[in-house]
Formats: sequence, structure tokens, C-alpha cells
Amino acid sequence: MDRQFGVWPLRALPAVLEQVIWPDGSSAGRKMFAVLDAAKFFDLPLLLAKEGLQHRCLFSGAALEDWGDVAPWLVELSPGSDLLRNLMTRSEQSHHLWDLRPGVFIYGDVSLEDLWRHLRRFTQVRAPQGGKLFFRFWDADTLSLHMRGICEDAHWLHAFGTIGDKPLTFMTTQTESVVLFAVSPRMCGTRTKTPEQLPNPVLALMRQERWARFQRRLIQLLQAQHPQEVAGISDADLNELSNQGYARGFRIEKANFNYVLSAALCQRTGDDLTGFARSIPDWHHLTELDRSYELLKVSKARVGDVS
Repeated sequence: MDRQFGVWPLRALPAVLEQVIWPDGSSAGRKMFAVLDAAKFFDLPLLLAKEGLQHRCLFSGAALEDWGDVAPWLVELSPGSDLLRNLMTRSEQSHHLWDLRPGVFIYGDVSLEDLWRHLRRFTQVRAPQGGKLFFRFWDADTLSLHMRGICEDAHWLHAFGTIGDKPLTFMTTQTESVVLFAVSPRMCGTRTKTPEQLPNPVLALMRQERWARFQRRLIQLLQAQHPQEVAGISDADLNELSNQGYARGFRIEKANFNYVLSAALCQRTGDDLTGFARSIPDWHHLTELDRSYELLKVSKARVGDVS
């Protein structure tokens, strides 16, 4: 939504989206909720209280006391609420929140209390290496990856996407659009045990996304800090060098950065980076990070020799 100059009453949602969420009218039983990240607001609980909207933190007890100001909060959004309108509006004004992407949306024929109990089952999951970790499904990118990863996993779709005989629809915002993930009513049924660990397809997508984000930062840093060294090398080629480094064991971000910079220097001198590795003493006894620094040292020395 824009600032809607000359429109009254102001709309909280685009008409086409309102028709999707409330096809039979907003009084027909289906409700819209948001799970908002308090870390992206100044005093979110106070804002929700001032709006007069039903809300509840997904953390409780000591976790709520310690982390309430950066925790996920569930809020029921009324069709004409100022908060819903601000969440869906983009402008330079600080209270318009579209670009902030502060949470995700859920709608279905359920109560806030039932949805709160349901979502609390998933705030933590078992890590692949053991122990517990927070599953930040209230982050738009994380939820999108999760829903893509479980699209063919009936157990997870049922456990996460339904409450009794009520299917849920999840919505995330992108730069210029929204994405809807509607769980089929066929997934509904008797409640089953909450899955303890995210399925492998979701973990794989998250690893891919995390690495893609790193590579975007990598290119920005290289071009800002070492413009001469990477001049003439395309973004795609820098990504390929990063992937090459990953395949060769440089998977720590700083080690991968050093590898790509070393490879860029070798392209300038026409040297073989693999040959440099063979020339470094005790190569096989060095850590991944130490290897990357040694490669960078040799590559820089070679550039100095050539020049």
C-alpha cells in the first residue's frame, strides 16, 4: 500500500488480498494474525496495548522476562486496524513498516489462544548436532524456506500447518509482493507428536540461503576493500571462486574470503593457486583459516614480484 492520498476510509489491505483472506467478509470467522519480532520495534508490547489488539508473547516465564523485548509476539489484526495498515504500507515515514519486514502473517478460523498454544510448540527445535536452537519462523525468509522445504512432508505440514480440523495459511512479504502458503484441509486430522527436528530439505535450503547471503556480502566487501585486485572479475566469477574455495575446504567465511582474494590475485599474475598450496610447508597440519592466510601471503608476495 502507498499513503493513499485522497482515499477515505483508508484501506488496511489491497482489495485483491482482502478478498483472498476474507472471501465471505471479515465477519465470517476467519481471522488474521501476525507474529512480530519485537527486536524490530521500539517497545512492541506498548504499541500493541495502545492499538487495543489482542496479543501475547510466544515466550513465557523466565524467557519472557529476559527476552521479551526481542521476542516474537502474536497479535490478532482487525481488518481496519492502524497496525495492519502500517505493516502493509511503504513510505519514508518510520511508522510505515513494509520495508522493515518485521514478521509474518497467518490466517485461519482459529482463536488467538489456540494459535498461541500451537506456535509455542515450534519456537525451539533440536539441532542436528544435538541440543536446542530457536526456530525463527517469525522471520519472513526463514518461514518461506521452511514452507518450501516441507511442501511434500505430510507429517510436518500436518503438525505445523493445521490446528485440529482447521488449516492455516501463512503469508510473507517480499520487496514488491506477498507470498501465500496455504495448507490443504486434507492435512487436517488428529494432533500428532510435535516434530523434534527440522526436516533435511529445510536444513539444506537454510544452508544454501545462508551461503548465498555470505556471497553477496563477500562481493560487496571485495569490491569496496580490494577494488584493484578484483577489477575486471564479474560477480558471477567471484561467486564461482567462492564455490571453488568451499569445495576445497575453505568454508569458514573469513577463510573463504581469503581464498577468493588469493585466487583473484593469481588471475592477475597467471599463477596456479593449487601450486602455491603445494609449496606451503606443513600444509596438511594447518587449520583451514591458517591455510587461507598462508595462501594470501604467498599470492600477495607473488604480485609484488611480478610488479
